Amino acid sequence: QTPLYWASGNGHIDVVKLLLEKGADVNAAEQDGQTPLRWASESGHVNIVKLLLEK
Repeated sequence: QTPLYWASGNGHIDVVKLLLEKGADVNAAEQDGQTPLRWASESGHVNIVKLLLEK
């Protein structure tokens, strides 16, 4: 799992913000095709979903 994927799915919005500032790839998918956006959405982290959609 990428750091952005892990932080997004676990609700760590400050970490997500930092990783995005440092250039993390929002669209990087795991081997199963799941993205940080999808995992954040499935986990109910609405603020992270909004943040990822802005990027």
